[in-house]
Amino acid sequence: MSLNHEVGKVLIPSGSISVPVNFQKNYSTIPSIKITTNKNINIFINNVTSNGFSIEKSELEEATIYYTVIGS
Repeated sequence: MSLNHEVGKVLIPSGSISVPVNFQKNYSTIPSIKITTNKNINIFINNVTSNGFSIEKSELEEATIYYTVIGS
């Protein structure tokens, strides 16, 4: 079994609280995801599938979200 791995970043603009993220690689099962941000706000992973996920945040200010995905 080989593992797929990808990293990326996404900008959630001010006034928005959610953004969808599509995986760049194919995963046969739902992968593990880690997210961090450059702001002191709460961020959440939602709607995870084998094709992508969405990120939500607790504040309306702009935030850059960094993510790491590991799966098979």
